[in-house]
Amino acid sequence: MAKEKEALVKAALGAQWQRLPGTLKRSFNLRPGSDATVELRGTMYEIWHSPVAAPFVYLARLMGALVPYQGRGIPIRIEMRTYADDPTFMHWRRIHQFPGHPDVEFATRMEYIGGGRIVEYVHLGLGMCMDVSVQGSRLTFRSPCYQWKLFGHRLSIPGWLLLGNGMITERALSADVFEMFFEINHPLFGQTYRYNGIFTIEAPDAAPARYNPD
Repeated sequence: MAKEKEALVKAALGAQWQRLPGTLKRSFNLRPGSDATVELRGTMYEIWHSPVAAPFVYLARLMGALVPYQGRGIPIRIEMRTYADDPTFMHWRRIHQFPGHPDVEFATRMEYIGGGRIVEYVHLGLGMCMDVSVQGSRLTFRSPCYQWKLFGHRLSIPGWLLLGNGMITERALSADVFEMFFEINHPLFGQTYRYNGIFTIEAPDAAPARYNPD
């Protein structure tokens, strides 16, 4: 059995973890190396991408990233899980319910690499690097670059080569509810992607299947 580690976001925040609202602590208090699940249900206020970004968004789907459709008021279910035999990753599974389309699943896994930085991976070892901090009462993830984990090496990819640099903010609204805002901005093309919504922390259903992107 793998040795249980500290929750990834808690490790990245260090002393800032104590400033985080309890709602956000609950949603991220999953320790790699332990069997644990947090389930969220919510509604996406908006999922949007610019015309310039459209080809990149559909290409990203081949790597299991992002969501190809646009819309408002989209129901979503998110399952976050850690495993007793995996001391490294927190696994994510997001299921979007777009009207007139089959459910769209967006699955990733998240790793803490030190220095307050987390990487969220899709297929083929491609990931978005995110520096984690608490700004006021908001949890903030800022992406300075992307990363390609290849043959044991971590190659940095500047944001301008892809859709741009991302930023996520989360704000607690009550003991069980929080808002999330995600945007990607490109230095030449402006905002290329927006994804935001409201979520409620719920008791977990049956454990989801493990996601192994590589």
